[in-house]
Amino acid sequence: MSAPFLVGAMLAIALADPPATQPSDKPLLPDPKYAPQDVVKIQLQALQHNDQPAADNGIAVAFRFASPANQKMTGPLDRFIKMVKTPTYAPLVNFKSFEVGDIHYDDSAAQQLVHVTASDGQDAFYVFILHKQTDGQFQNCWMTDGVVRVEPSAPPDADPAPSPPSDGGGQDKV
Repeated sequence: MSAPFLVGAMLAIALADPPATQPSDKPLLPDPKYAPQDVVKIQLQALQHNDQPAADNGIAVAFRFASPANQKMTGPLDRFIKMVKTPTYAPLVNFKSFEVGDIHYDDSAAQQLVHVTASDGQDAFYVFILHKQTDGQFQNCWMTDGVVRVEPSAPPDADPAPSPPSDGGGQDKV
């Protein structure tokens, strides 16, 4: 699936929704009741309001919704915070607005394209990759395995790239 197709499939926009919250004495945690698109939205809303109610709270929420395998690769939290503040992921922190594309998923895996308008007005696109956990503390919970920054290759309304020349034998030349 190409980025232009996904960008063209953008559905909803959330401009100033307050972050997803629970009572202040209970941190927001993965739960089987959350569908994969809910997990993406929870993380985005937290990141959009990163420093509410405390510094880097939004990044901490995103880390809590990272799968155990993801946490093992990107943690502990202090390391994760530094990673999210690198140029690749910095547009996700305190951004102005976001749009989410159609979610594509089956019983155990999901992907969703997200378009954010960063605090400086620049556009950035990411694919959130999630899996339903099969065991452990978060069994049956959707959690994020990765977030990949992508660059659209062309605007959604641009003409498609020409097909490669054919050798006439039913195979395309590359």
